[in-house]
Amino acid sequence: PPSSSEYARIYLRKKELVMKSKHYKYWKSVFDLRRCIGCKKMHGQIFLAHSVNIEPPLHNRCRCKIEWLEAKK
Repeated sequence: PPSSSEYARIYLRKKELVMKSKHYKYWKSVFDLRRCIGCKKMHGQIFLAHSVNIEPPLHNRCRCKIEWLEAKK
């Protein structure tokens, strides 16, 4: 099995490869039977960070959120 230093190296390398975009956000909804049609339609939509026109919650008990888009090198 890899040593703890090997795990640390892998973690740091992975962290280097994934970074958050400063320009884009995306809509994230929960995939289950309680998700409404509106939330389903919005899931995965990408927005410019400064021009997000609509934000969660869309309705009562909405579990959606907008997150920064992650970019891989």
